This record gives sequence, C-alpha cells and structure tokens, in this order.
Amino acid sequence: MMSAYLVDPEHIHVLVRAGLPGRLGMISWPTDDDAIPTPSNGLIDVGQSRVRALRPESASAVGQLLLDANAASVITRYREDETYIYDYQRPGRVFEPIEILKAIDGYDYQSCEAPDWATSEAFHYWYHLRITQIRRIAGYSDADTWEITPTTGTLVDQRRKEARARRTQ
Repeated sequence: MMSAYLVDPEHIHVLVRAGLPGRLGMISWPTDDDAIPTPSNGLIDVGQSRVRALRPESASAVGQLLLDANAASVITRYREDETYIYDYQRPGRVFEPIEILKAIDGYDYQSCEAPDWATSEAFHYWYHLRITQIRRIAGYSDADTWEITPTTGTLVDQRRKEARARRTQ
C-alpha cells in the first residue's frame, strides 16, 4: 500500500525553477486547458493544439498545477484536502540535475495516487522536466551513443584516450 503527502512548497519551487528556460530552451507540454492564453498562465495555441510553456511569468501557474496534482493524490488516498494557493518563490539553493531527478521521483511517488495522474498536465510537465534534467547530467552531451554500432566508442574509451594524450605531452 502506498502513502501520499503534500510536498513542501520548497519542493514545488525547486521543480519549477529547474524547468525555467535555460541553456536547453523552454519546456512546453500539451494541455487541454481552455482558458484564454496569457503570459501568466503560459498557454499557447500552436496550430490546432494547445501547449503550456514554463516561463518566469507562468511559474506560479505551473507550480499550482503541480500542487493541485499532488493534492489530488492525497485526497484520493486519505480524503484530506490541504490544497492552497501557490505562489512561486525562487528556491533558497541550487540543486544538481541528479538531485532534481530524485526530487522528480519523490514528487511522482507523492502524486501518483489520483486515477488520472498518468494523463494529467502535471504528469506531462514531470515527464518533460525529467528529460531536460537527464540531458543536463555531466557527460550526457559527450556521449556518442545516439546510435550504437560495433564500433561506437564509450566515454570510458574517450577518457582513456584523453589521459594517454596528456601523459605523452
């Protein structure tokens, strides 16, 4: 049997901060929210579909949807509604991508009890944030394994070659 609790606002702040535009661009994901698009809600019409984009202006709206999904899980599990109005605040510390990935897993565990979790907008954000954090892990961009063949080199091979080159200089 699983348990669920409402994560601390700082947890939400960190998950939102981790997704704000940076060197890997802006995170956006599909939504069926039919509100009028504004900078503060991050909604954008793209052709026949709609996405929500995380920008500084939409950080509170994205944090609210994360909080609401987490609260839905707690409500499903315990029938306790502890939801509140979320207001994004810059987190007190900066975390490494691996720490963000662990925080994403913790958030998922606390939010997965609601029956619609896997199709929720919060899940779509969770998924896209996870991808961006994986790409930020040291060595990811250096890996030459997009397609692996019998001759594909490894990072270990590359590091050994670089070490030999430094020793011979």
